Amino acid sequence: MDLNVELLFLLIAVTTCVGDPSISGTLCGCKMVRQCYVDMLLDLHEQDEAMCMDDAEVGTSTYMIYFKALQKYCSSVFNVTSDYMTAESRSLYEVQVHLPKDGDKKNENVPVILMEAGQNGGVEPVRLLLLFIERLVACEENDHMIQNVRWIFLPCTNPDGLEYVRFDRPNWGKNTRKLGNGGSYGVAISRNFDYHWNDCEKAKSMLDKYYPGPAPASEIETKFIRNALLKYKDDIKAYLSIRRDGQHGILYPHAFSDKTDDVDPRQVKIAELVSLKVNQRGGTLQAFVNNSIYRINNKPVCGSSVDYAHAQGIQLPFELRVGFEQDLHILKTFQTVSKGHDAALRAAYFSGMRELHAIVTNPK
Repeated sequence: MDLNVELLFLLIAVTTCVGDPSISGTLCGCKMVRQCYVDMLLDLHEQDEAMCMDDAEVGTSTYMIYFKALQKYCSSVFNVTSDYMTAESRSLYEVQVHLPKDGDKKNENVPVILMEAGQNGGVEPVRLLLLFIERLVACEENDHMIQNVRWIFLPCTNPDGLEYVRFDRPNWGKNTRKLGNGGSYGVAISRNFDYHWNDCEKAKSMLDKYYPGPAPASEIETKFIRNALLKYKDDIKAYLSIRRDGQHGILYPHAFSDKTDDVDPRQVKIAELVSLKVNQRGGTLQAFVNNSIYRINNKPVCGSSVDYAHAQGIQLPFELRVGFEQDLHILKTFQTVSKGHDAALRAAYFSGMRELHAIVTNPK
């Protein structure tokens, strides 16, 4: 059977089973697909666009098309705005996913979980955040997750770095803003926040991948993340910064020092619970760790957004590290890895977010 015909039959089948979990078959990871999402997928299919995040080639044009489609078809649960633009004139998007109860549009006393991805470049953090958006918007079985929480997503906080990584420098970790006389460029967004920025030895060369910038909060990308944290500060219950450095895991403050007397035991406990859930769902190829950022790095990192969020009084700030490409390259050298390993890991990460949601909304 022709692939396009198969897809059309699948979409028709999904349309008929909206709200009926007894009918087998899934689409974009959903058991029950929201009707607006089915309408959107039919439109994307007619335009020969990839319909599910697992099938998409992630880049700035990909999520721009995706957000426009979601805004057109699923505005009852999805909203996107863009008030910031990078040095290379790429938009920085803020996405809200929420299903107000009983038509309540005021969002009073609704906790916020804020997630952002891609500070240090790389495709996988952005793909993962887009997948989270997809699961929350598309899947009716996740309605409870968007009824009692407002999810604020900053889907790609370094789009210039993303595009540079995609086409040229896989180990790039900065933006691409020209510095000095134009002979050098790029600032590490992950080290540019105004918290203990001066407490680490600075990279001596602007060519260094860890160059933290000429001053704290010097970059538009930093301001974008900082202002979102301040905008929702009173309601944020958890903040996660998704990145691609090192072994995957969920890491709590601090990054600038190993200050054990200032570590919140609740942050430690919740990191353990989320890690346990991810490992249960994702298998045992490589443990999903939980620890402080400092201990995982084994050196101080200053100007971290997670430390900045912690200093603003946000209760549960974490760094979520992912690294499918690096992990798979290492794993394949000494064992067989199934073709579905990366998809299984993404599903495991979403299970971890379900656990975090349950913790945030638990009155105890």
